[in-house]
Amino acid sequence: MIPSSLLDLKKGRYERKFVVTNNSIHRILHDIKMHSLLFKEAHPKRIVNNIYFDSAELTNYDSHVQGSQYRFKLRLRWYGELFGRISPVLEIKIKHNDLSWKYHYKIDSFVFEKSIKSKDILKFVVNSKIPSWLKEMIKSYHPVLLNRYSRYYFISFNKKYRLTLDYDMEFYNFNKNGNNEFLKKYRENSIIIECKFSPENFLGSGDVGLGLPFRMSASSKYLKGIDEVYF
Repeated sequence: MIPSSLLDLKKGRYERKFVVTNNSIHRILHDIKMHSLLFKEAHPKRIVNNIYFDSAELTNYDSHVQGSQYRFKLRLRWYGELFGRISPVLEIKIKHNDLSWKYHYKIDSFVFEKSIKSKDILKFVVNSKIPSWLKEMIKSYHPVLLNRYSRYYFISFNKKYRLTLDYDMEFYNFNKNGNNEFLKKYRENSIIIECKFSPENFLGSGDVGLGLPFRMSASSKYLKGIDEVYF
């Protein structure tokens, strides 16, 4: 069970997403850099890799599909090359109504390769120094989805709003019995822009959307990936 102390209002954030299709990455980058809030790159572009965990019944997936007020995701994240020795973090992302929280826990490095078994990934995670409640929780899950994408990072001049821009998204299914050849692959051509800000900056957040020529839209990489590679 997730400790209630993690749902501290001061640590929560709002997230607003814009899904862009039929537009070039260069045009979108231009629109962001011309925004009245003077967004500048906050971090060099990099490739993000994620392994999502869920139960055998895909309970986390179902709670997102049903639009539950309280839901969460568990994922292992690292950057750069997909295969080889990785030093990932375990992330739990919690959402309650419109607020989100994200917490990171460092996982001991291990070699990620095509032939790795799901049970071995879980063993690496459980044997790392993570909170006992999280250790017990993840024992009832297994890897279900691998995804990766390129990401740009921006921050407004007043430091109140952060944007990420994700593109070149790829999704692969996970064989829980091992021998993961990652052959069932789906590539998503849309581009996702996400604005993140604290509750104290809610009142001015509308200015972000007003300065972007895109419609705000609900979007979940996890839902999209599961839909495409399993159904």
